[in-house]
Amino acid sequence: MTSHQPSAHQPSAHQPSAHQSPAPTSPAPTKPSAHQPSAHQPSAHQPDDDLILITGGTGKTGRRIADRLVARGLPTRIGSRAGSPAFDWEEPAGWAAALRGVRAAYLSYYPDLAVPGAASTVAAFAAAAVEAGVRRLVLLSGRGEPAAAEAELAVQSAGAE
Repeated sequence: MTSHQPSAHQPSAHQPSAHQSPAPTSPAPTKPSAHQPSAHQPSAHQPDDDLILITGGTGKTGRRIADRLVARGLPTRIGSRAGSPAFDWEEPAGWAAALRGVRAAYLSYYPDLAVPGAASTVAAFAAAAVEAGVRRLVLLSGRGEPAAAEAELAVQSAGAE
């Protein structure tokens, strides 16, 4: 089973445990951080449909991917409940706004692909993404997990790369 949130026994990167000293503070970044739930705006020479959506973009893996994309200057939208537009796996009515202008999406399902109903939710999102014009979908999955394999098949069957 994959884990997307730190448990009570695992400190997150932002909350040191009793055995860790806090990370040293650094000067304010000079460009927007992917940790912030907002879109990195495309520059004037990039088409509006060139965004990369990172669902779970404020989570453990999504945050790292978003940081790397932003560092490369790629237009990135952070998909999170606090984002603008907001993204929530349990609120399909908001998916269209999150997918507007997106060419590729990284899917990190919360809480886990092993949760009953996860594969059907991922399938519905993948279908909505392809219908919205998304050309590439990448799913964070768990090797050898039957429920994860079902979600993988749903994404592969959606019609994107």
